[in-house]
Amino acid sequence: RARGQRRKNRVASSCDTCGVREGFRPVVSAAEEQVRRGFAVVQRSRDPYADFRASMVEMVVSRQMFGAAELERLLRSYLSLNAPRHHPVILQAFSDIWVVLHGG
Repeated sequence: RARGQRRKNRVASSCDTCGVREGFRPVVSAAEEQVRRGFAVVQRSRDPYADFRASMVEMVVSRQMFGAAELERLLRSYLSLNAPRHHPVILQAFSDIWVVLHGG
């Protein structure tokens, strides 16, 4: 039973701080793709919002990622590569970029 419980916890996760619903699965393939196409860098920041936003903008522009599906993959990769405590600021940065690209 403990083994089944562990498996269930690996498949479904949620984040109370950012509102990611139960059943969200981190997209490992997107994270792996991100690592292949670029580098995940661990850093400290005085302004995490500005750093995440700048990083996302750089990815969007350099890879010409303007479609909804591409942007969703980008968001999922940022969420899966970063700790839940960073999810609210990642979602805010992503939302602001989305508004610029696609309007309200």
